[in-house]
Amino acid sequence: MKKILTALFAAAVILCGCADGDTPDRPADISADIASPSDIVTEPATEEPEGTSAEAYTAEPQTDESAETAAEEPEEKIQAHKIFAPEVTEDCALDIITSSDGGAVVSFTNSGDSSVTVGWSYSICAKIDGELYELILGAPEGEPAVSNVPAGQTGTLIIDWSERLLPLPGGDYELYVYGDGGQIASDSFYIGMGPLTAESFDIIE
Repeated sequence: MKKILTALFAAAVILCGCADGDTPDRPADISADIASPSDIVTEPATEEPEGTSAEAYTAEPQTDESAETAAEEPEEKIQAHKIFAPEVTEDCALDIITSSDGGAVVSFTNSGDSSVTVGWSYSICAKIDGELYELILGAPEGEPAVSNVPAGQTGTLIIDWSERLLPLPGGDYELYVYGDGGQIASDSFYIGMGPLTAESFDIIE
């Protein structure tokens, strides 16, 4: 009987040793490694390098220099000066057949006793408020067209002033043609989009 009790006691000890002994390792509690929201620290943003901000890339408004230059440059005008109307002679007459801002086709009638050569010399006058202003012609670039008109006859002459003068502004004009014998003949013509004013020309006193 004593042996039986001893055996039961030994078995009980063994069983207790299993209950109180080491148990298999469990994974470490990782919850301690997770920081709470209050523990999260945010680093302040670093300053932007100089010259990289939006302000640094703002484009400067560009000005149209060509428009400013055009506004500063005065408009080119024909030079003119005031004159008294030349007195025409009775032995010739001028008739303008066609005219434009750069030239005219005219007929010259010679009623004198000798032939007349015309085309070497002429003048153009602008009519402004009843006054005549002679336009200043540039130097001719070539020989002018001339016509020799015998006594009692009429000749046709082409006068081209486009290379000696800017295009005429619209208004009333008087063309004077001078013969080689001192003859003076004239006729008026009109260019559209008038009338002329003193501001139409560069008036030289």
